[in-house]
Amino acid sequence: MKFEYSHHIAPGATRRIACAASALALLLPLAPAQASSEPTEKTMNLLFIICDDLNNLVRGPNAHPQTQTPNMDRLAQRGVSFVNAQANAPLCAPSRYSLTTGLYPHTLGVNEFVFIPWNKLPNANRTVTYMDFMKERGYHVYGAGKVFHNHSDKRDAFTWPDGSDHLHSVANWGPWPWNGSKKGRSDWGWSTPHPNLPGTFTHDSAYAPLSDIPEFPADPGNNVAGAKGWYIDRRDGKLCQPFHYNGPDDRDLMPDEANAEWVNGLLKGKVKEPFMISLGMNRPHTPMYAPKKYFDRFPLDTIELPEVADNDLADVATDMLRDAPGRAWGFIKYDHVTNKDNCNGDGINRWKEWIQAYLANVAFVDDQIGKVLDTLEESGLSENTIVIVTSDNGYHMGQKQYMHKNTLWEESCNIPLIAAGPGVAKGKSCEKPVSLIDLYPTFLDFASIHEDPYANDEHFALEGTSLRPLLANPASTNWPGPAVALSEISGLPHPGGTPFIQRMTKEDFHYSVRSKKYRYIRTKSGQEELYNQIEDPHGWENLAGNPDSKGVLNDHRRQLKLMLSAREGDQGAAK
Repeated sequence: MKFEYSHHIAPGATRRIACAASALALLLPLAPAQASSEPTEKTMNLLFIICDDLNNLVRGPNAHPQTQTPNMDRLAQRGVSFVNAQANAPLCAPSRYSLTTGLYPHTLGVNEFVFIPWNKLPNANRTVTYMDFMKERGYHVYGAGKVFHNHSDKRDAFTWPDGSDHLHSVANWGPWPWNGSKKGRSDWGWSTPHPNLPGTFTHDSAYAPLSDIPEFPADPGNNVAGAKGWYIDRRDGKLCQPFHYNGPDDRDLMPDEANAEWVNGLLKGKVKEPFMISLGMNRPHTPMYAPKKYFDRFPLDTIELPEVADNDLADVATDMLRDAPGRAWGFIKYDHVTNKDNCNGDGINRWKEWIQAYLANVAFVDDQIGKVLDTLEESGLSENTIVIVTSDNGYHMGQKQYMHKNTLWEESCNIPLIAAGPGVAKGKSCEKPVSLIDLYPTFLDFASIHEDPYANDEHFALEGTSLRPLLANPASTNWPGPAVALSEISGLPHPGGTPFIQRMTKEDFHYSVRSKKYRYIRTKSGQEELYNQIEDPHGWENLAGNPDSKGVLNDHRRQLKLMLSAREGDQGAAK
């Protein structure tokens, strides 16, 4: 039994797809019969590019004025930009688990996890990734880079029926500095920041151009052997191998460069149609190491810092502050990077250096995206290919005195989302709140696959709504999706150590819903925040306690309740 993907399957809905048409009609009383903007069953190729920690500074109303993304810009000029796109979980691991399975984190029952194999994740044996489902329906699936979360890769999603492997590589944030004392992925890579940075900096604060070759002197008393040069994990599984760097024109390719090159090789003749290519960029995720030419594009003396209000945290929920469970790291990192005693040798604050490094790494990623777009166009495949570019989550650059992801504020949840291709409006923006949960049904819609991957599961159903109607007409008032986009983070203490996993119930999360105009936050304990993101784009004034905002507050409370309920139906019309 086929059904149409341009309807909204309510978040958290518990239902089973019936084979009888009458049962289907009962399940989808509000769904229009049309699957998309076109009544065609034409099968499209899909090229999906997901970046890591790419925030809303690159596009939209809060874009950083110095961002250089000409390739994402040209994609937007021939497609649609969703300026109100949200990450459902503004953190790498749960965001990617949710996106690839089409289910919310609270449905999956998990938030953060590190070093956990895919088959050990909650409900993993019941999930169906979009790669697996499309492969079963005749698509040729390919993957490269960080598509899944690191060490939780579902490698067999890219294994074809003939047993051939079409996954080029997995997450790799190399090259790294190494002090010569340890080997092993969790030790040498994550614990060794660049030696030219202050001692308070960690791998998650680190940045440098590749020309700044790290060198560690021997320190026998502390069991440090000393080392010079860059190191990297190789695709063959060998850890801590030398990364050749003898200048900008005599060096190894960085992982993102190698992955883009591999995809280009596919597009130049090896790819089989119809295809779904998933390309995961590792940058601008920390540590922010990139070729020097990208740093040179952003002179330090010109760097503009984000606007930060001194009293910005005075009216936020205490569950969101440093001392709340699982909340400390972003505040600690902000203190390290912005500490006025941490100036470099030229007396320039490290905060400017950090912003420079982020902008440089964004420009680096944009160049890799541009190479792939060029090859796609030169191959002639662009005439039948939908291209989608996005990120797993946003990132704070110091706003709210925070420098990380994993919050429910705009900087962490709002992400770039651009799509272009045949049948997609050109040079348009869409202000409707959408989210990453909508991508799985969008993929299926363009693939003319009108089945739910969870049709035989009594408790799961694909969550999200195809974006195809909005891609054809971004101003459409008939899109059947919800009026708000849902984001969620853990309300539990961080488990600590590695490996770890946070298994959670629906009641263990903090939640946010973003409408066209407002962001509403409700924490696990019931604390609330409400921001008018149009008039107050920085989120400096919490309106939750303002009597004049009671109506808006109640409406968004209702929207959140609907998003978390199992009831299907119209989500209303939040403003």
